[in-house]
Amino acid sequence: MSASDERTAGGSPALSKPDGEPVSFMDPEISECPYEAYQAARDEAPVYYDPVGGFYVLTRYEDIRAALLDVETYSCQNYFDKLRSHSQAERARQAEERFRTEGWLPGPSILQLGPERHKPLRAVFDGALRAGKVREMEPFVRETAYQLVDEFAADGQADFVAQFAMPFPLIVIITQVGAPKKDMWRIKEWTEAWINRIGLMLDDEQDARAVGLEIEFQHYMMDIVRRLRSNPDDTILSDLVNSPMPDGGMIEDGEMLTHILSDLLVGGSETTTNALSSGIMLMCRNPEVQAALREDRDAHLRTFVEEVLRLESPVQGLFRVAGRTFDLHGVTIPEGAMIHLRYGAANRDERQFGCPAELDLARRNAATHVAFGSGPHHCVGATLARRELQFGFSAMLDRMRDIRLAEGNDFAHMHSVSHRALKRLLIEFDPA
Repeated sequence: MSASDERTAGGSPALSKPDGEPVSFMDPEISECPYEAYQAARDEAPVYYDPVGGFYVLTRYEDIRAALLDVETYSCQNYFDKLRSHSQAERARQAEERFRTEGWLPGPSILQLGPERHKPLRAVFDGALRAGKVREMEPFVRETAYQLVDEFAADGQADFVAQFAMPFPLIVIITQVGAPKKDMWRIKEWTEAWINRIGLMLDDEQDARAVGLEIEFQHYMMDIVRRLRSNPDDTILSDLVNSPMPDGGMIEDGEMLTHILSDLLVGGSETTTNALSSGIMLMCRNPEVQAALREDRDAHLRTFVEEVLRLESPVQGLFRVAGRTFDLHGVTIPEGAMIHLRYGAANRDERQFGCPAELDLARRNAATHVAFGSGPHHCVGATLARRELQFGFSAMLDRMRDIRLAEGNDFAHMHSVSHRALKRLLIEFDPA
């Protein structure tokens, strides 16, 4: 990757790949391994205009932390709809028409709300996902982790993504939205369709299919919502559908369906799946780390989890909308422009983390990463995700020795502008 004297939108430096083509974070090649592009952007173009996506990209840790705390300049409000209107206007119009006629028009996720709406809704979510609730869930989370590992622990080999990383957090969260375990893979198809659609890398036919799957999900989930309104139980979703907002109103159906899909099912399973897969890959690639975890797990497991989240951030970045025109690093970002905050780049910024590409169990500031965001929109399920990662890695370490990468891995990732997800991870091990 290299920079030139050429300037693009707002005065942004231009970045080029070795073949002379401009760097774009929507490029599947860069999506597969973005770290060289991140380094070039941090050093040469800390505010970079992506010529394919039509958005500005921030890559330095200090800038992204500041942006996450400044919700007026870096607005969250309806950023996905605005992004689609920039780059995929006709698709967005067709999708809206289908949702209105066949299902429910989705509301914004909790990550896309301005302060006036976000604050009261966040209070409802914080109540449903309170620390006490997570503690109540821990026996089930631990039991689920060990049961899944025991299904393949004697085999000596596994596709870790398919056999553990996918089902483990999915079972945990679908239990908390009142869905039966038998529907797990059906729900997985819906969450993947949603992620692929917001990843902005689908063709027209694929996008239309994803919209259809989301509408299918809406009808399935509304049956559960109606049941929980009539017969509340102790699940997270029951708390959400039956808890009034501070003003006494209830969350409307279209908005509730978005929160279930985006904030509970995707936020509560897909990102944890990605972190689990990356964590085992890193454990295999760093045998000294695996040995240290076996020798003194209490001393090292928490830092290992934070280093996994930092090095292979499951959410590589999220969008914001410029709330005003402003200058940053000599680049003018106009009001209304789309801005992508690249968490994955910030988490490898040597200005914040020494030897940032290394997995360091002695790193004192590992937990200062922004994998879960920061500020008012910090991930509402971060506490649960960390506990799932701790139980998941512990189950693997307890049930098998010498976990290692098997032949046949290509380490291919799902192509997405925002998410980083291994498609499969083949491992070998000695049963404990």
